[in-house]
Amino acid sequence: MNKIFTYALIFIFLSFSLPALSGNFAFLYDTPAQYFGAQDWKMLEATANYALNKLPNGKSAKWQNPKTSHHGIIKPLNSIKKQGILCRDLQITNYAQHRSDQYVFMFCKFHTGWKVPNKQI
Repeated sequence: MNKIFTYALIFIFLSFSLPALSGNFAFLYDTPAQYFGAQDWKMLEATANYALNKLPNGKSAKWQNPKTSHHGIIKPLNSIKKQGILCRDLQITNYAQHRSDQYVFMFCKFHTGWKVPNKQI
C-alpha cells in the first residue's frame, strides 16, 4: 500500500483542529480516529484506494475490522479534471466506540498515486 496515501489520510483526519489547538491532540476526543489501530487504518486506506480507482460516483465501499468492530463507508461523490489531473471528492465516514464522523476530501491522481493536493490545482 502507498504509505504516503496512508499518511495523507492520517494527516487530514488530524489536521482540522491542530492549528487552533496548538499541538494539543484533545480534538481527537470522542472521534473514531481516537480508537483506530494500525489494522483499522490499513483497511480504511485499502477501501479508499479501491473506491478512488474502481467505483463510479455515488457508489459506496465499506470496510470493517472484525477484531474491533470499527468500520466505515467510503464514497466517491464526483470526478473532475483540473489542469489535466483527475480529481475526485471522497466522502469518508467512520465509526468506532459508538462515535461517528464524516468528512469530504478532494483526492487527485498524480503519477505517484492518489493524494490530497497540498496546493490549489
